[in-house]
Amino acid sequence: MAQVIGQNWTGRVCAVTGACGGYGAFLVRALVNAGATVRALDIRRDDHLEFLDSAEQQGKVQFISCNLCADDLSPIREALTGVSIVFHTVAYFGDPQFCVNEFANPGHEEKMKAINVDCVSKIMQVARECGVRGFIHTSSTNTVFSGKEELIDVTESFPYPKPSDCIDLYSVTKAEAERVVIGTNGKDGMFTASVRPNGIYGPSVRCYGIIKLLQMVAPMQGMFFKFQDKHGNEPIADWCHVENLALVQMLVGQQLMEQNPIVCGSIYNASDDVVSTNTEFFRPVLTGAGWTVRPLLPLPASLMQGAAYFLEASCFAVRKLTGNRSFVPPLNCVEAAKSTMSNYQNVAKAKKDLGYVAIPQSELMKGMAEFSKMWAAKHATVAPAPRALWITVCSGMALVMGLSFASVSRMNGTPWQLLRYFLSKLVPSAAAMPLGSVQRKFLVAICLPMLGLHIGDALVAGFLARKKGNLLWFNYALHTLFLGFGKLQHLLPSNSAGPYAAITAASFVASFLAAARVK
Repeated sequence: MAQVIGQNWTGRVCAVTGACGGYGAFLVRALVNAGATVRALDIRRDDHLEFLDSAEQQGKVQFISCNLCADDLSPIREALTGVSIVFHTVAYFGDPQFCVNEFANPGHEEKMKAINVDCVSKIMQVARECGVRGFIHTSSTNTVFSGKEELIDVTESFPYPKPSDCIDLYSVTKAEAERVVIGTNGKDGMFTASVRPNGIYGPSVRCYGIIKLLQMVAPMQGMFFKFQDKHGNEPIADWCHVENLALVQMLVGQQLMEQNPIVCGSIYNASDDVVSTNTEFFRPVLTGAGWTVRPLLPLPASLMQGAAYFLEASCFAVRKLTGNRSFVPPLNCVEAAKSTMSNYQNVAKAKKDLGYVAIPQSELMKGMAEFSKMWAAKHATVAPAPRALWITVCSGMALVMGLSFASVSRMNGTPWQLLRYFLSKLVPSAAAMPLGSVQRKFLVAICLPMLGLHIGDALVAGFLARKKGNLLWFNYALHTLFLGFGKLQHLLPSNSAGPYAAITAASFVASFLAAARVK
């Protein structure tokens, strides 16, 4: 981050579209740290970095709620007046995200084109009218990824694939927008450039790839599989941390302001300048959460890609039958292709033209490990119970179950004779009661309500944990099945002890009344 902050943007007024997104928010923060004043444009406010509010109070950021696809251009024109450079980060991934076009929801194609292509042309036109001098487009390596061939050390000159060869419409529309941006460089005095990251990631709940990974492996508390390409090897890929992407874009922005002919009208790849297998890349993220990484199970490319297509088709059928547009596949065809095919970029052009030196991925991963640890604590952790509680509760349950179901002839009936003795202190007539009757009454009065309460606690715990967004809700329910209220209390509101005690007392009163009728 030092290089980003070290750039001097003092006195410059910048606009960032998608300023509350998974990347846009980091770019706003980097620009402010470098001295710029930022107009933060987004359709809705989301201060997920907890930075926007304080920056606004200091007069460094002005948030502007703005629909970039609206017919009324006056809000955009007002937002860009007096701005020297625009960073465009808005992108639409599809409905569902990165979906094969044939399995998309109605309106997918129209919305994709409106946001990813038409919106770019519209903003650029308004920017030129407002006298903006520079426009930087946030593109993607997907613009040249068809899913039919690997991208090995690919440069910016790699040709766009035919639209018909691409897996999804996102790739097609991003490529079309990029051509528009580069093709209008210098028009009306506004200079343009495009930056292509591959696999944007960062310590934010808005970073799609990392969150999906954490959600996928959370129930297993680790990653025990590895992806394979068609040759049986682990594919090689590169990723781009949000800080490195901000660094590249700000370096490009400085050159656009100086009208450097080498940079104006150019495309630049952006990454951490590190290539590795997905296992190597994900390891510090997952171990930071306290999880295991043991890639023992190989997932072949044919299996992954076939499963992804089946899942997309199945979910599409369910959406059509139910009308539930939010029913999405856990794995899509783009993700399956990129995880089972080597795809990484060459960033030599950014190094040569911009002097780009990536912030070391090893340093950035420290922040990712801390983020995954906090995320797991909130969404994928079962609160630990003391060993003494486990021993006490489980021993008590075992004793009750043994007394309720073991033969009364065992140990000469001594345990049940003791039960009858204590029961006779409360009910004198119990002294002459047969041991079998004593056991049946104990079963109804003590054992069955105990089991019922534990089962009820487990169901409530699972429901509450899932409602709170805990991905380990089943684990919570299973632990509560044994520990009862000792585990459930971590999920209940603080004022729930009274109602819970009342329910417990009522259950045992009812069971005692029922036991009195047992012979």
